[in-house]
Amino acid sequence: MEKRKISKNKLNFLEEELEFMKKENLITQEQKIDIIDNYDIVRLNFVRIIFTIGAILVGLGIISFIASNWNSISKMTKVFIIIGSYIGFNILSYKLEDKYPKTSKSFLYIGILIYGAGIFLIGQIFNYGGDFPKAFLFWGVGIIPVGLLFKDKLAFIFSHIFLLIYLSKSYNLDYLSYCIILIIPILYYINKHLGNSKVGTFFNNLLSLSTVLYFLNNYNIDVFYTTVIFLIIGLFMYYIKIDVNKEIFKIQGLIVFGISGLVLTSPYIWEESFNFIKSGVTISLIFSLLYVLYLFYETNKGNLISLIFICITILRYYFDTFYDFMPKSMFFITSGAILLLFGHYFERVRNKRGGEFIEK
Repeated sequence: MEKRKISKNKLNFLEEELEFMKKENLITQEQKIDIIDNYDIVRLNFVRIIFTIGAILVGLGIISFIASNWNSISKMTKVFIIIGSYIGFNILSYKLEDKYPKTSKSFLYIGILIYGAGIFLIGQIFNYGGDFPKAFLFWGVGIIPVGLLFKDKLAFIFSHIFLLIYLSKSYNLDYLSYCIILIIPILYYINKHLGNSKVGTFFNNLLSLSTVLYFLNNYNIDVFYTTVIFLIIGLFMYYIKIDVNKEIFKIQGLIVFGISGLVLTSPYIWEESFNFIKSGVTISLIFSLLYVLYLFYETNKGNLISLIFICITILRYYFDTFYDFMPKSMFFITSGAILLLFGHYFERVRNKRGGEFIEK
């Protein structure tokens, strides 16, 4: 069985717990050793860092060289240089994968950089204006097969980042935009193929949430309804019964719920969305009360994120109500006191439950 990778602190904690169990005669020394042998410490791979930085510098150097001699090179030569470099570095990466895996990864990253630069440069060669964000869409989609072929998690993350850049910068909804909907299930499948990493799940969820927001904005859905939709999505992510990386779904779900709920505590969002509401103060206060009660319920179970949103909500009302009337020194003292009180409350709950918390 392959050893599980954990941090040094977690391994030390595990050893202390196992030593306690051994002293209580719950396990033997041999069992303790057998359990410890199933874990290995995750160490910072210095060699891989050197290769990655070197790959980035080489890739940037090649791009800089091509760009500096751009005007003196014919169009077809430019295209052949870009395509040839991209294919060449990927072939090198593939050939060296078994014998020199770290060197192979560095060539893979150079290829990814050249591929992305090539999209922009080829567009410049043939005077293809287009939308600037679409280049990031092509870049993100294009490196997905490479990441899958080489089973490289960093390339997988790069694809998410480029797709997120596209979603954040693109304001024109067209047929290419809908390909994101098709890509997301593929990314979840790839992450499963790569061992269901927590980082991969986090970025998959982030991309999915960004895609929902992108389409809601482009279809001009009212801010109120968009916020309510994300409130529901947050609750769904938090309570969904899933066996893989459930904690990631719960963390992101509660954050989405917390931010959405915080937005809905504002009376202005209710007034702007419903013409018959002349003053949204009452309805926003009712919602705020229910919102904070739910957060207290979660905080009582030891959820730190809920406590953070309770503090933010209280400070928001505090800012709105007292900031203009209270001396600044008293304002900061009171704000700090509120945070200290909540910190003390959380510590009490933590001690009461013996430290068994979902510190998210």
